[in-house]
Amino acid sequence: MDNLIKTNEPPFGMLKRESAALILQGLRREAYAGVLKARDSRVGEAYICDLLLDGLGRKLEIRIYGCLTPHQSSRESNLITAAIHGLSFLLKPPRMELRPFHPNEAEVPHLVGRIDFQVAIFRLSVLPYASQGGPAWVCVLEIRRQEGR
Repeated sequence: MDNLIKTNEPPFGMLKRESAALILQGLRREAYAGVLKARDSRVGEAYICDLLLDGLGRKLEIRIYGCLTPHQSSRESNLITAAIHGLSFLLKPPRMELRPFHPNEAEVPHLVGRIDFQVAIFRLSVLPYASQGGPAWVCVLEIRRQEGR
């Protein structure tokens, strides 16, 4: 029985795909975006962002823990984690590590993380932008559905 769980063979592989399809209900667009807001935290820097979904009153809450502004002297600035709260049918919010992404000289470096739900991949990007109140961050959640699943 344990061997079936590890290899994703039926019946557990099918169950995972069906539960992932249930998670995707209500997520009709390919991307959702919002502005991250700093919040009080006992463990260090923390940010929160509400992403309004297509369904009435539905939203996802993105929570990010870690230092978004790089400090040369701190090793902790390298560890940035994100959690997605509000996905249906999950007992615990999925978590990911955000890593620096430097596409090329023309684009702004930003942070990227991903979660693979078998039927779709959630890609979370955190991008800096200049605002009147100083530096701020935009959170973009892209949903890339797998073809044929």
